[in-house]
Amino acid sequence: EYATITPRITYDSEGNLEGTLNTRFGLTRVPENGDFIFSRDFVTGTGTITAFVYLDTNGNMQYDEGTDEPIPDANVRAPQNGGNVRTNEEGIALFSRLRPNLVTDIFVEQGSLEDPYWIQAREGVSIMPRTGTNVRVNIPVHVAGEIDGTVYVENMGGNSQGLRGATVALYDEDGELQQETTADSDGFYILSLIPPGTYSLLV
Repeated sequence: EYATITPRITYDSEGNLEGTLNTRFGLTRVPENGDFIFSRDFVTGTGTITAFVYLDTNGNMQYDEGTDEPIPDANVRAPQNGGNVRTNEEGIALFSRLRPNLVTDIFVEQGSLEDPYWIQAREGVSIMPRTGTNVRVNIPVHVAGEIDGTVYVENMGGNSQGLRGATVALYDEDGELQQETTADSDGFYILSLIPPGTYSLLV
């Protein structure tokens, strides 16, 4: 994981015995904390991406020391160039030996997050690795919410009845449709995994 070690032993006809140990590793500095990450792969001649995944508790899209928390063991994906890498205890996933100038998406696999209500704050980003350059990507994760309720009609006598098949739509502050669902036979509906924000609900 950290280095490639190749032992070699030679013995000649004159009885001379020689042993050597070759070590190969790459070294990348993490901009967020100044630490260094060792890798068994070379980082020169190829590109690297450092993805930092953290729980953004206040939703400001920035990592705040002492408030936000790094997320370990999250599966970060770079499907077009890099594959999958799990974050370490500090929330960092290092992609090495990436093909230069080949664009790849970077995102967290939803099912790898320990809490089912944790969601990636952004859909993902596209990165073009450069030779000998480490690109850093911050991936904030938010705690999602849900909205549920009942759509019903009320007659003149004050009796109410669930409105089956009613369409319930959720719009953000910019008027963009975020989610849509259909009420069941009792008029009940539920919208899940809603990012923090202000929304309008229309029936």
